[in-house]
Amino acid sequence: MRRPLPLPPNQPGAAPEPSGAGIWTIDGDSLVTVERFDVGPAIVLLPTEEVLLLAVDLPIASARRRIEALPFAIEDRVAQPIGEVHAALGAGLGGQTYLAGIVARDRMARRAALLADAGWARAALVPDVLAVPVPPPGMWSIDIAKARALVRVEDGTGFAIPVAHLAAAWAAAGRPQLLSYGDSVPGDLPAEPAAYQEPSLAARLAQPALDLRQGAFAAPHRPVSPLWRRIATVAALGAFAHAAIAGVDTLAVQRIAAARASEMRGLVQQIAPDAVIGADVAASAAEILPAGGAGPSGFLPLFARVGGALKPLGGAIRMHAISYDAGAGTMSIEVEAATIEGLQQVGTALSGAGLSAQAGAASQSDGKAVGAFLIRGAA
Repeated sequence: MRRPLPLPPNQPGAAPEPSGAGIWTIDGDSLVTVERFDVGPAIVLLPTEEVLLLAVDLPIASARRRIEALPFAIEDRVAQPIGEVHAALGAGLGGQTYLAGIVARDRMARRAALLADAGWARAALVPDVLAVPVPPPGMWSIDIAKARALVRVEDGTGFAIPVAHLAAAWAAAGRPQLLSYGDSVPGDLPAEPAAYQEPSLAARLAQPALDLRQGAFAAPHRPVSPLWRRIATVAALGAFAHAAIAGVDTLAVQRIAAARASEMRGLVQQIAPDAVIGADVAASAAEILPAGGAGPSGFLPLFARVGGALKPLGGAIRMHAISYDAGAGTMSIEVEAATIEGLQQVGTALSGAGLSAQAGAASQSDGKAVGAFLIRGAA
């Protein structure tokens, strides 16, 4: 069933309050303090009315490919065209199911701009219902404040609703048992009082289940010291000799220790040197992939074959762009090499892997050559 994205009206408000570490919430176009602490980045709570939270089945082992497949997995569950929404992937909910947050792209752009204007380019943006615990099966967790109810349901998703509509929503959901963490539940709704194990929001959101700052809206990476930059570069060069474009997958965050995150960042920077890479490296990497129009069923196998074919070329090439035409079953890539001969090696490698690679326009200037290839699955 398609569900419309919640889109409350954009309300002009006062200028944001001064920046600082802590937890803040968005009120109209203003930022309001919720909880302050001395160190660490700001966490900004987005009203859940602006987000559609879904539990999405993604039976894919690779973190990168889950991000890539997410738009196609939600397409039939969102009323807006997929190109008009921002989809962010969150924590696992058990098995092969993951939390996802969907926000209208223009609204997400306004929220990202609000954070940038406040000086919080690196702040996390988290739906406020995620501060409420996931309830046991057959129950709802509810936190009521100021005639507004935050509701967390057993599958890990949640929603916000005016208290006046809570009884109707509860009845429509089959009258689940209620755990009440906030103000009293109105009317005759049966609720069991509950208390947060961690009263502090900072403790409850230390590892939020979802940060909407991903992909095109990812927080910019922090400045890196020259020594750390050199370590990352050396590690990435070594990894690239074994990976090429498929290496982003083989170096997926879930497969490496935290100490090697800089290695993956360096690899992504080689593949897409002009890309802005945020704190979520995998989500940033996904931005160089096609964003819509083609399901993963045809794209992924061909992409894997292209990656395998170019793997031996290592750091001799850089991938600038990838697009996929589902109707024609073709992939277009734009590659940079040092010379025209380097581009010819790309064509030879693709053909040697049994792919049909038609060379397109090529140019050479400033010590580099850039060429396009149209690739089909069979030579």
